[in-house]
Amino acid sequence: MKLDLTDKIAVVSGSTSGIGLGIGSGLAQAGATVVIVGRHQQGVDAAVATYYSPPTGCPLAKRGR
Repeated sequence: MKLDLTDKIAVVSGSTSGIGLGIGSGLAQAGATVVIVGRHQQGVDAAVATYYSPPTGCPLAKRGR
């Protein structure tokens, strides 16, 4: 099944590893803009490289609480 998620935004909790990484990657391949949520910047950076090569969009980061 071909899924077109162009112009859609997906927020995936735990999107830097495991099942969340796989789901986020699939959504990005289907055209969605994926909001990457993770506890550590290193994991977020790795997920961006996985989802978008080369990286696109506007990088935003909020550290701490």
